[in-house]
Amino acid sequence: MKPTVAIALCALAPTAWTQNVIGVCSNGTSSRQEFETYCRILDTNPRSSLAHFRLAEAFFLQNNYQSAANGFREVLNGDLDPKWTEVWAHINLGKIFAVTAQRERAVTEYKQALRIGDDTSGALDEATRRLKELGADIPGRLRVLAPRTPAEPVAKIPADYSDEARIAGLEGTVLLEGAIGEDGAAHDLTVLRPLGLGLDESAIEAVRQWLFLPAQTNEQTGSMRSVIAVDFFLSSKLSRWHLVGVDFDTPPGATRPAFLSTTYPAGDGIVPSPETIELGRIMAAIGRPGAATLDFDVDERGYPANIRALVTSDSTWGQAIAFVRDWRFTPGTKDGKPISVPCSIDLMRGPHNITAVMVDKFQVTDRRFHQRR
Repeated sequence: MKPTVAIALCALAPTAWTQNVIGVCSNGTSSRQEFETYCRILDTNPRSSLAHFRLAEAFFLQNNYQSAANGFREVLNGDLDPKWTEVWAHINLGKIFAVTAQRERAVTEYKQALRIGDDTSGALDEATRRLKELGADIPGRLRVLAPRTPAEPVAKIPADYSDEARIAGLEGTVLLEGAIGEDGAAHDLTVLRPLGLGLDESAIEAVRQWLFLPAQTNEQTGSMRSVIAVDFFLSSKLSRWHLVGVDFDTPPGATRPAFLSTTYPAGDGIVPSPETIELGRIMAAIGRPGAATLDFDVDERGYPANIRALVTSDSTWGQAIAFVRDWRFTPGTKDGKPISVPCSIDLMRGPHNITAVMVDKFQVTDRRFHQRR
């Protein structure tokens, strides 16, 4: 049985991994016995969503948001038993994004909780309340949607990459939602999970030309809405580093920055050391890519500034910060003048050619997983 990240890292450096949770015990918010119990559960069932949830809760109570976020992502990657762990993992991820000033991501997590529709312990009211606190629109349709089914086209054309997305190296899947009519065409298309940089619009344009089998209707719910996946992947990628999410926090009335150039190291781009080699073996053993969320400001010159890692899967992401420093943008503007605009990106380190399945495992939180612009 393959270990999870938590168990693998615990085996590598037990004190470093466990001390944060054990430290919570002294505050009366948990008990060492409970912590050890959940560790034993993960040892026998690495996909236990409940065990991951309880450990993530402990990290959250200690304000260790990075470890908590990783834990709640493991919940969504797990067996989702009990079922309520799914909706509350999204809500707690929303709380983490809100407290770390990532409003758009928080909004998306709360909306995802509404889409799930599980109201255990008042989950839907909690998600709605927090959306109101953030001043976000609350789309009532999320709570009354008929069940959605994946739609597979019988004929399709590939979606075109936008120039900016290709420059940025952005990869992933746009999820659309629409109704399949009697003519086999998709109607009333909306973006359920965006990627941004022009790829959402490209996905809609392509799907409008696809042909589907006409959907059956349900007498109680009316026409069944379907989820349509449109993949964007760069098969010629030479680097093992992949940009799978980007978000600009553009001020009202301003234009966002645009990608001018990016550089990615060939292969891993990581300086070999005993630590990086061992971490690489662990990540390979558990079959998961590395992951990081980086925040920075695109300054008035179009340069990344104040780069910081918010969520990381291991200690090698200084390498990511190093190559992101070389990226260049057309700066954002307001009233005709260049301004500094906050940006957040999600990076994944894996094989040269990644797949939708790999990105879905990485982006378990919506995903978007984030409300991309």
